[in-house]
Amino acid sequence: MIRTSQPANPAVRSPGRPPLPITLSQLQDFSAPMLSRNPELHFVFARMDMAEEQGLGLASLRDRAKELDLPWPRYTWDDPYLVLTLYLSSEGVTKALGEETLKALSKSERTGWQWLATRGKAKSGEYAEAMGIEGRTARRHLGHFEALGLVKKTGSGPSQMYEVK
Repeated sequence: MIRTSQPANPAVRSPGRPPLPITLSQLQDFSAPMLSRNPELHFVFARMDMAEEQGLGLASLRDRAKELDLPWPRYTWDDPYLVLTLYLSSEGVTKALGEETLKALSKSERTGWQWLATRGKAKSGEYAEAMGIEGRTARRHLGHFEALGLVKKTGSGPSQMYEVK
């Protein structure tokens, strides 16, 4: 990776898609099964104490972000690279949205987005309570996030959640 200055959100670029049967969606929600692209190389690095044991990487990324109250790292596909973005602050997830999306969000929605991105998912009532706003306003914010493609709705009724994409 070539850098000209310190990025707001460091990214690791790895050539190639995730190895089958792992999907990008599984990486994004940190549920991918353990699978090494090169088990022999991993074995050598592990013996030299230069690699974690298999199966700890994804959980470590997620848990450490949660511990530090940071947004979860984000996997994306930027052909031909699998890109892992690490957020160094809760503001970093907002800065990564892109100019057009940022312009579409109000100041309170930006704050709400930062909160939601550090949790990964929430119900509208949880969002309302955390933001100190009315339920109707919370649903409007979450609906706007959905319209912008930032979240997806899962479930229905009292169990409905908004999950960060």
